[in-house]
Amino acid sequence: MYMIDECHLVWGDACGYVWGNTKKRIEIPMTNERERQTYYGSLNFNTKEFHVEAYDSRNSENTVSFLKSLQAQNPGV
Repeated sequence: MYMIDECHLVWGDACGYVWGNTKKRIEIPMTNERERQTYYGSLNFNTKEFHVEAYDSRNSENTVSFLKSLQAQNPGV
């Protein structure tokens, strides 16, 4: 069972807050530093694994691509 979401970030609209240990600095590497970035992510409730992929934009082609990548990780399901 997966929970799936997508996020479209535009430069300047996110403050950069994340959850984590308050005594440690958390750094998240950006693979595509631009003024806009779209991420698709999923959480597998059974295995507790998180999967995220960056895309140029949010559209049906990229949504289908992300879903196919999830299917490839779970052959026979």
